[in-house]
Amino acid sequence: MAKEYRRICNRCSTEWFLPKEWAKEQAPNKLQMAGAKMESAGASLTPGIGWLAKGRKRTQIQMLEEKRDRVLSNARCPSCGSVDYRQEKA
Repeated sequence: MAKEYRRICNRCSTEWFLPKEWAKEQAPNKLQMAGAKMESAGASLTPGIGWLAKGRKRTQIQMLEEKRDRVLSNARCPSCGSVDYRQEKA
């Protein structure tokens, strides 16, 4: 099994490599992001544990945002910024 994938830009032919996990992952959708933010807001209203849960949910929101940024960054050619590429096992 391939441990990494090679992406080739269809515009400028630049090649870049990604670990298999990154090549297969998808950005979190809007519903996931909204759900994490709603949970965080709801936890802040809960007496006694609001401050604890709020910090935990912020971390979840940050993790989702980092994943989204990583997926979007890896989906662009590092040379020309195109999102038109083909992918194959390296």
